[in-house]
Amino acid sequence: MKRILFLLLVALVTLGVLLFIFNPEVIEKVWLWLIGLAGVIVTLIKKGIDWAKGLFNKPDEQKDSKTEDNKEDTQQLAVLKKSWQSEKSKLTARISELESKLISPQEIPDDFEGTTITLLRYVDDGDTTLGLLFYNGKFYCYTLEDTFRETKIAGQTRIPKGTYKLGFNKSLTGLTQEYRDKYPWFEYHLHLKNVPDYEGIYIHVGNYHKDTDGCILLADGIGAKDSQLMVTHSQQAYKRFYLQIKKVLDREEQVRICIKDEAWIASITKHSEALLID
Repeated sequence: MKRILFLLLVALVTLGVLLFIFNPEVIEKVWLWLIGLAGVIVTLIKKGIDWAKGLFNKPDEQKDSKTEDNKEDTQQLAVLKKSWQSEKSKLTARISELESKLISPQEIPDDFEGTTITLLRYVDDGDTTLGLLFYNGKFYCYTLEDTFRETKIAGQTRIPKGTYKLGFNKSLTGLTQEYRDKYPWFEYHLHLKNVPDYEGIYIHVGNYHKDTDGCILLADGIGAKDSQLMVTHSQQAYKRFYLQIKKVLDREEQVRICIKDEAWIASITKHSEALLID
């Protein structure tokens, strides 16, 4: 390759010399073109030399160079992963600690041996409150309630946070009969007892805040329709919950529900941010 380029360069130089001797006017007209051509030839020669050097480089040297680079990158990645795992473990442990305190609130006595249900409210858009229901410390389903109001409006206001005894309201009301006709497995409504300034607070089926009348709706999904927050698959979630609680109550065991307002989110967020800053 080098020899061909060398012979080509010699031929061009020879041609230029002959033209200059026998016809110098031509050289004057095309000197700029010749300069450009010489630049191209020089570039081609350099590329040819680089290409030739690449053929004679030892593969082992290239491999060693890449291996060293990869080794350094791997070490840096390992350090970053270790640091991230450490911070992640700390954050996860702190969140678990806070959640355990929320799911086992101080309002429930330490000697309480019954079933604990916890409702954590997490969003209120002014019409609807969505929440998460935990059964003995494990997530169970979603909830929907009315909005919070400073001054209660009958049928449009959620009940206050707190811990309430849960049992059957063994009264044959119109709603009870309606549920019996619709659901063969239903007997009586699950009733939150001794709620201040409220009566007839049940856990039942529904999709929108207009279905609650101050009660708690259960569901396996959440969504929105026509700018309204809603829940979905309410009947299946309610049936599962009802039959499970019914077994507990039939054994004459105690059941309590602890309701927490949205402030629990701020508590977890605050402590999580503090961990990240540390």
